[in-house]
Amino acid sequence: MLVTGLLLLGYDLAPLAKFVSVLQREELNLTSVSHCDSLTGCDGTKWNLFAKKMVEQSVGLGASNALYVNGQEKTFEAVAAERISTWGSSTERRTAMAPNRKKPMILLSDHRGSGLPKALQKLSQAGVELQGSEQLRDTCNEVASGRAELVVLAPLSPSGKAEFEALEGSRQASGTPILVVAEPGRREALRNMGILRVGPSDLIYSDAPLEEFILRIAALRAQARKGVELEQMRFRACHDDRTQLLRPDAFQSAFERQLSAAERHGQDLALLMLDLDHFGQINKRLNHLAGDRVIEAVGKVLRTSLRNEDLAGRLGGDEFAVVLPYTTPQHAELVAERLRQGIAALTGTMPGHSDPLPIGASMGLSSFGARFADGSEDSLEQLRERAERGLRRAKELGGNQVVIEPAPGLIGAPNGNGSRAGFNPNPAVTEDSHAFSS
Repeated sequence: MLVTGLLLLGYDLAPLAKFVSVLQREELNLTSVSHCDSLTGCDGTKWNLFAKKMVEQSVGLGASNALYVNGQEKTFEAVAAERISTWGSSTERRTAMAPNRKKPMILLSDHRGSGLPKALQKLSQAGVELQGSEQLRDTCNEVASGRAELVVLAPLSPSGKAEFEALEGSRQASGTPILVVAEPGRREALRNMGILRVGPSDLIYSDAPLEEFILRIAALRAQARKGVELEQMRFRACHDDRTQLLRPDAFQSAFERQLSAAERHGQDLALLMLDLDHFGQINKRLNHLAGDRVIEAVGKVLRTSLRNEDLAGRLGGDEFAVVLPYTTPQHAELVAERLRQGIAALTGTMPGHSDPLPIGASMGLSSFGARFADGSEDSLEQLRERAERGLRRAKELGGNQVVIEPAPGLIGAPNGNGSRAGFNPNPAVTEDSHAFSS
């Protein structure tokens, strides 16, 4: 009956339902409790009472407004107090294990001079460092640097729009969570909260009790940690563990998107396929660990030699591919030659082996053409087939070189069976070579 009545009154119960599920799991992080303002006329006291009511319906309350946690009867305020003590104890344990690790820093950005640092001074007992900021520029600099683990923001204007937009631009890389402190009864900031999309955010009224600040800050910190973990999982799912390059499926998807954009906007694009020369002999002469180190080193060459918009993937074993968007055929040839030289420079000695280990790569390069002379259009399959044909030709010619395969009949491109660049089938050990022992 309570839930039905609240729904009829227009209350948003989804956050509190999640709140209950968190309590039931005994994590007590309030991970999804957001925007107290969704409860009409909500202040700190009403929020506490309403949360207790919801808990009462789902997990049961004791005789004195107490929660049952791990079989023990505890008040709602006691749960909040335990949260702050848990922060301290967990931080102490982390500090004991890593003495040089700094305390997490919470930035108290009091742009309107509301006395926020003084009101939240007790948070320092939670094993966190509190730092103040009164200017938007200083707040943005701290957020951009990634030093602040969380920002408690009291915006200068009731709407906070300009500050939200500035902070959103500053936290593009860090995703720092933000807790916005609004004046009681003012809804302007709530309407603009949608601007804060990069990382987790929440809103609280300035007259809320300290316990609510503690719980909401704990929720945002937990949500941010889970966001980082999720991003790490996504990265591992798309990237090869050994080289940090894209996995085959992820590379194919990104390749298709880039090719579609190049075709739609008439932009240049090139595909480079490469395969290490005599890689099987490395495993036979030395061992598979040596082969793994070579693969890792080649991956590093590709990562450090390309632009952010370029794509590099490990297709399997010792086969790699590179997509160069917005790159003319002439510039693509220069990039391919630079990569070839970088891989050849890996030639050197392995730890425990005195004989130099020659490293080289055969490469096939082809550029995408939107339309051929006969009126037909180029495609991803044709582009890849040409690059692979160039790769095979480079192998046949002795390896450690780039073979360029233009599309037959491509408007503005020469016809032919492929031209060679950087021919050097037997890379020698030079002073510029990177020995693996270094």
